[in-house]
Amino acid sequence: MDSGNLKYQYSRLNIAEKLIAINLGIYIVDLLFTFLMNWNRNTFVQWFELPADFFEFLSQPWSVVTYSFFHAGFGHLFWNMIILYFTGRIFLNLFGPRTFINVYFLGIILGGLLFLLSYNVFPAFMGTRTALIGASAGVTAV
Repeated sequence: MDSGNLKYQYSRLNIAEKLIAINLGIYIVDLLFTFLMNWNRNTFVQWFELPADFFEFLSQPWSVVTYSFFHAGFGHLFWNMIILYFTGRIFLNLFGPRTFINVYFLGIILGGLLFLLSYNVFPAFMGTRTALIGASAGVTAV
């Protein structure tokens, strides 16, 4: 096997490292896409972020998962991935990769639903135009 092959290197990563690679890859694609297309970053990210408004969410239900792959900046991505790496190593020593991925995505989905619920139930948040991005819910779940 060619050890320099990117596909081979990716196949040797554990599930936490694969999620880190995917998040990093999406961050780079996001930067390149907005730079090459000369778009405002929000134009691209708005299709994947989780909107606070429930009716906007109904028009893009995929965002309950996709919001977790986009980050506000390099620092946001860096710290989420550092924490995911170290907690992922501990988690994978105790449990298997299937449990890891289930807990990670369950955390993302429940974190997104809690965000939606908060912004549509509590009066202090009503009328606020905001959206959710970042893997913090999944990282915290792990």
